[in-house]
Amino acid sequence: MLLHDLMEGMDLSLVSGSADIPIHNLSDDTRQISSQKRGSLFIARGNHETTIKQHVLEAIEQGADVILCHKNYMQTLRPNIDSSVTWLTGSCINQVLVGQLAERFYDHPSKQLKIIGITGTNGKTTTSLMLAHLLNQTGIRCGVIGTMWVNDGRSTETANLTTPGALELAAIQSRMVANGCKAAVMEVSSHALSQGRTDACCFDVAIFTNLASDHLDYHKTVDQYAAAKARLFSQLSKQATAVINTDDPQAPTMLRDCQAQVIPCTLQTPQTCPPSDNTCFAKVLQLGSNHSHIAFHGPWGHTDLKLPFIGRHNAYNALQALAAASVLSFPTTQLVQKMETCPPVPGRLEPVGTPTHHGPCVVVDYAHTPDALQHALNSLRPLTKGRLLALFGAGGNRDTTKRAEMAAVACKLADHVVITSDNPRTEPPQAIINGILKGVPAEMKVHIEPDRGKAIELVIAQATDADTVLLAGKGHETYQEIHGIRYPFDDRLHAVEALNQKST
Repeated sequence: MLLHDLMEGMDLSLVSGSADIPIHNLSDDTRQISSQKRGSLFIARGNHETTIKQHVLEAIEQGADVILCHKNYMQTLRPNIDSSVTWLTGSCINQVLVGQLAERFYDHPSKQLKIIGITGTNGKTTTSLMLAHLLNQTGIRCGVIGTMWVNDGRSTETANLTTPGALELAAIQSRMVANGCKAAVMEVSSHALSQGRTDACCFDVAIFTNLASDHLDYHKTVDQYAAAKARLFSQLSKQATAVINTDDPQAPTMLRDCQAQVIPCTLQTPQTCPPSDNTCFAKVLQLGSNHSHIAFHGPWGHTDLKLPFIGRHNAYNALQALAAASVLSFPTTQLVQKMETCPPVPGRLEPVGTPTHHGPCVVVDYAHTPDALQHALNSLRPLTKGRLLALFGAGGNRDTTKRAEMAAVACKLADHVVITSDNPRTEPPQAIINGILKGVPAEMKVHIEPDRGKAIELVIAQATDADTVLLAGKGHETYQEIHGIRYPFDDRLHAVEALNQKST
């Protein structure tokens, strides 16, 4: 693609060089520029002149042929740079602009795929993997972008962010197209929406799972957090579809500026929630120790399913996955029945150990918000013969308001609580624990062990064969971040080791 084709119609100005230069690589990361590949355009984003100057110099040293930066930085940067470099300027160099350039550079991949975006505080990962399973099982090859991994239709890689930056997002979707995908399911975080990372994406379906207090370190208030989530639905076209959990109080916020067709999803009975013609219902018939028996009603008719998931919240996840799948595939009973073969989601109420091991039932879950912790404990309580023990911590350098709230939930719903570290990042673990302790009732005794490995060993040693132990917060993660370094750490492996020690 020639530079003038890439920048046509954009609020960009050519300051020096030729607009006829071929562009073969687009990057906002200097590490992705190679002197072996000519035609690299480097996009200098940011608000700090010193940092931008450093990145521009690195990009040129790496072999960048074209530099795009904010017009305010041009006068100080350009005189010190080789005159052979082509310069572009703009008045706003942000993720929105990067997304527009990336979509054009990669030939609009989001228009070549059926894009399903899922947003909400909890349930995004499970719903996305359920939906991808349904589509793949019905012959619609589907890629996945989310918290745990990125699958481009051919290979799977560990994810760095729930929602990648705009440039990486378009590149992944382009690979999906090349690999034969017809659809892509992606988790859409509030940070990504707030920063405009997905503004250039053409969504065909958007799902709202729920909203609870989270990320207030970034959004400051719940209203601002909800407003960020609602951006996904405001950008839908009239031809798109919004799948909405109408049992959530924030559902009207999501729909306020939405012009798309709406599919309401509810676990309320028709008597308490008058249905529209396309309302999808689910009713939990039975919750077992390793499955859930749920009745689903929607465009596919009425079907009872035995799903390999536990917990009432997974009825919502499955219902919304089915509703979205019915938009993209013919809504038949056969489609719905494919849900019964959906594999368990790693780190989501995942049992640890083998069916033959002796000792307590140990379950690992990603619950790291008060709402998610409540769902996990409520799901495990009916399955617990003895005591319900909960181990959890809170992430460092993140929303501090939820720390005490998580303690209050754990102390209310669990019989014994162990407070430990999650990912402290650069915060002192004890400072995080002190914030958690503010939510512990005065009459409640909890055990404190900052070392998560020792805490897991401790809580499992304290449990009897009739007890259930919930290890909450890290789920599928295989690391623990301390002082900016990620050390290998997996709750599941530590739990297995503790169970083995207990049985000897």
